[in-house]
Amino acid sequence: MIVVRSGLETAMGAVLTSRSARDMILGDPDGFAGYFDLTTAEAAALAGMAGDLSALMPAFVHKREQGLRRPFGVTLSLLAQAGVILTEDYSDMYAPLESAVADALRFSDFLVEKTQELAEQLPYGAVILDVARFEQMRMRCFRTEGPLWPAPEEDPLDPRQIDPARPLWVHRSAAVRRFGWDVRTVRSARDLARLRPDPANLLCVQRDDDGEVVVLRIDGESAQAVERIAARPGEIRAAEIAGLAGSDRPPEALLGKLIAQGVIKGSQP
Repeated sequence: MIVVRSGLETAMGAVLTSRSARDMILGDPDGFAGYFDLTTAEAAALAGMAGDLSALMPAFVHKREQGLRRPFGVTLSLLAQAGVILTEDYSDMYAPLESAVADALRFSDFLVEKTQELAEQLPYGAVILDVARFEQMRMRCFRTEGPLWPAPEEDPLDPRQIDPARPLWVHRSAAVRRFGWDVRTVRSARDLARLRPDPANLLCVQRDDDGEVVVLRIDGESAQAVERIAARPGEIRAAEIAGLAGSDRPPEALLGKLIAQGVIKGSQP
């Protein structure tokens, strides 16, 4: 049952978006009115609308769940029936938020948490969990709102010769995570058996020109550099980053690919 505030409007919303609320209002209308702390007048008004609300519920729930599933198509297909149940459980347990983006972000946390709980019971459960974490990272990257950079850059960094005095910034949408497998290639359950352990640092970034999400595989030192810069935007200079990342490589070797891809930029010195 969705945990919500009392009131007729909230109760109506619950019937439209929750299977259990729909079943309760039809099977136990008095209990439903008591659960939502409705007045006698509100309970009477709701009783008159119960049939219409319950008839509308499937369309509302289907539309919502369709939107929730879209960014997690691979994860949910790998989970099979468990994925269907988890999506229905989420929509039943949590009332929709005013923002569809906020609702999707909350669902992503829910799905990753529940997949982690199921992982030990599922064949290739650890891989499926990595797929869920990867799709969550990619979805969060895509949902990042602009402006994606803190300020326009008039003098861009040259990836071949980085000014050591320039403070560095990471693209707002960029995020890097460590995975036990390179899950970019997983599309269906058939891919799981052929996958071999392959620790990978995967980075997602949303391109400025068209909003598409690019996924890069980067080495551990570069991943650590990205995390360090993201934690202290505009505070770390290019000359410092190699030492902070525990690398003896020059900044051009450590960051050149990321600068060329638009993941890292430099503010004015």
